[in-house]
Amino acid sequence: MKKRSRFKATFLFLLISIFILTFLSSLSGAQSAPWEYYSKYKIIVPVSCGNLAAKLSFKEEARFRDNAHYYNKIPVGISAKVNKHWEIGFFYALKDKKNKSHWKNYHLIWPEAIFHTSLSSIVIDDRQRVELHLTDRDQRYRNFLRIKFYTLNGKLIPWIGNEIRYFFKRNQIAMNEALAGIMFKPFTHLTINLYYDYRLIKNKKNIWEKANVFQSMIILQF
Repeated sequence: MKKRSRFKATFLFLLISIFILTFLSSLSGAQSAPWEYYSKYKIIVPVSCGNLAAKLSFKEEARFRDNAHYYNKIPVGISAKVNKHWEIGFFYALKDKKNKSHWKNYHLIWPEAIFHTSLSSIVIDDRQRVELHLTDRDQRYRNFLRIKFYTLNGKLIPWIGNEIRYFFKRNQIAMNEALAGIMFKPFTHLTINLYYDYRLIKNKKNIWEKANVFQSMIILQF
């Protein structure tokens, strides 16, 4: 048992160190990058789906840049835990984006699978998603890896993560986000998630554009 505990501790130390070093190295150009703010609200409701623990979710997201509102996104979907480690789901989203002086609607759907595992008070989530952008006739693969550190009986949860996005039409990784934040659970059904996101997006000229993003999410889960 002692050897197993030492192995887990060593593995966690190396894994966390890699994430922290990757996150800090990505911030080299953050000081010159513009700032944005994303506001998110999410409601999760359990539903009966045979022997599966399923849930419906509804989320609203608004984005602001240069003191202007330029983006809305409303995803809805259903997901279910198939065993101890895996959760699968299917979602649809309506996206509104402001292009110059007018708003344009976009539609997208995606299946996703999330792998969960835990080591003591540390939880690791790995989300795999393939987005079908119906309006743009494009597909994107997204992988979001996150490590959460549960403290105070789960009422305070610092976390770090990284998400990459592969654009099939461009045949390249064209987006990466390094994230760090903290979750508060003041009540059983309420979670407040505040986090920083250093975002890199490759434009049509193949140049990486940087952005500092502060995000807030309020989650109501029944």
